Amino acid sequence: FQASLWTPYMKKIAQRIRKTLRAQDEAARLGGDEFVVLLEDIDQQATPARVAHALLERIRAPLAVDGKPLHITSSIGICVYPEDGDSPATLFKNADAAMYLAKQSGRDACRYFTAAMAREAEARFELETELRLALKTGQMRLAYQPKVALADGRVLGLEALVRWQHPREGLLLPGRFLSVAAENGLLQPLTQWVVGEVSRQCARWRADGLAVGRLSCNIDASIFQPGMLEAMLLKTVVEASITPADLELEVLETGMLRETLALGLWERLVARGFELSIDDFGTGESSLARLKELPVSTLKIDRGFVRDLETDQGDRSIVRTVIAMAKILGKRAVAEGVETDAQMRFLIEAGCYAVQGNWFSAPLPPEGIPDLIRDDCCRERRKDLTRESAPA
Repeated sequence: FQASLWTPYMKKIAQRIRKTLRAQDEAARLGGDEFVVLLEDIDQQATPARVAHALLERIRAPLAVDGKPLHITSSIGICVYPEDGDSPATLFKNADAAMYLAKQSGRDACRYFTAAMAREAEARFELETELRLALKTGQMRLAYQPKVALADGRVLGLEALVRWQHPREGLLLPGRFLSVAAENGLLQPLTQWVVGEVSRQCARWRADGLAVGRLSCNIDASIFQPGMLEAMLLKTVVEASITPADLELEVLETGMLRETLALGLWERLVARGFELSIDDFGTGESSLARLKELPVSTLKIDRGFVRDLETDQGDRSIVRTVIAMAKILGKRAVAEGVETDAQMRFLIEAGCYAVQGNWFSAPLPPEGIPDLIRDDCCRERRKDLTRESAPA
């Protein structure tokens, strides 16, 4: 939702919170979708948890949005004075740490603060401070991993993967810092930097005559207003002197299907020339009818289904189904995280269109891509598998 559209629904949530509390309790909205509750004169140790569970139950009751039910969940962190802090600032910080643990546990839950959380909260705060500095001082890096056609080993494009060149800890993978960026409003500037750097790198490779195909980057559309995202993408490609057709936008399945995002955004982006793919497909809640309507060209099979293809019959069935479904819908299936010969042979036999993973190439810095493309490394690797599989 845009901020103006959220307001009436936040009011309804606030009313639900107020009705759940006792007369002597206090509630306030900190901003956005965050609320704080102060329980006074607690007579039993279990009271905070009891109130928290009552809040969870009341908040999850559906709200009506344009005649349709909107299901909302919440995460609650609990800390107690004076055991968990003797100042408002400390209590806020510790309750926030407990709330983060509730989110990690799957959301729609409540958690108490502990001493271990204090240490983790302090570490996350330090990481947030360093990440803000990293974005300002050019510490972020991009690595590129090829997407390769299974038919002949041709490189179809490259996915840009963000890294952080930390001054003390070395090169950090996104799992170390993306959640911190998302929680602290840093994901939007980070995404803008990634799109800009990918576009500029694309222009450099095009000028050098390097056939890299489309460059793709991950987009979390929920952190942008639809119009803002569209304007940012169009402005970036124009400034880099490339076209939308040079870029592919990878959007999580849950983000692509979010009720709060107008389908018109994706249609407009495709009409402009961008290509869209659903990342980590199979981990969200797609329906076939909804999937058919979305203007995506590619379904990226989540690496979690690829990892155990050699041993898990259920994963093999899922991957075969996704590949077949993609063909029926006129879309391409790309398997992520491919690392072994057995996985490759299964995906070839199943008719998968393309793969991405360390079997062909680990993510490379920009300077490693020209040799990969010009030496036709992926095509040669694919030929080697064919020769190994041929009968003697």
